[in-house]
Amino acid sequence: MGNFSEQVWGVSNERHQLLDYLFLPTEIQEAWPDEPPTMSSVQQYLRLWVRALARYIAEWRNPYNAAKHGLAVGARPTQFSFVTEDGTPQQALRLMDGPTLRTVEHEQVRDSQGVPVKGPDGKRVVRWSWVYRAVDPEELIAQAIVTADLLDWLRNIAVTRLLGRPVPVTYRSEPKPLDIQRRTTPGIRFRLDLAALPLPPEEADALLSGMDAE
Repeated sequence: MGNFSEQVWGVSNERHQLLDYLFLPTEIQEAWPDEPPTMSSVQQYLRLWVRALARYIAEWRNPYNAAKHGLAVGARPTQFSFVTEDGTPQQALRLMDGPTLRTVEHEQVRDSQGVPVKGPDGKRVVRWSWVYRAVDPEELIAQAIVTADLLDWLRNIAVTRLLGRPVPVTYRSEPKPLDIQRRTTPGIRFRLDLAALPLPPEEADALLSGMDAE
């Protein structure tokens, strides 16, 4: 599924044809009724949702691993205040507003040409960060409902195709992914480099131990 998620980010006729084959077989397209939803609107619905779900899988792959290993997953402060060197408090800068998950993640450092950077010892150089992600429970529930509906749709088409037993399918063109997103937060995700937030050596060792094995 991970490989598929990376492949469907782009737009290509081959991928569109694959979605039509899985969800809208030729016999269904040929007998499409002259009433809403239209064929083109249903095709757009499928393409937008597959793209959105592929993005979700790619985006939440690391947080899932972090949660699985029990690394700092939970609600976090949603406001931060920067201070001057003399300690004078500054006005709070709201980066996120609402439920937030924080995870420890790393990414490989690359140069301006996209080539992985290696250290003097020949090992890859990685950058560790706290990653904060806004979470909207209602949006996630809506996304889960749409996903379950798509899976039922796919299963019914497969039963009809493979077993020759027609199964009714409800074709949808709404809601689109953007329809269920509530833009109530200034930031969906932001990253804080751990190098900018130094920890005592014993805390850093305890926090980061075992992460290289992921």
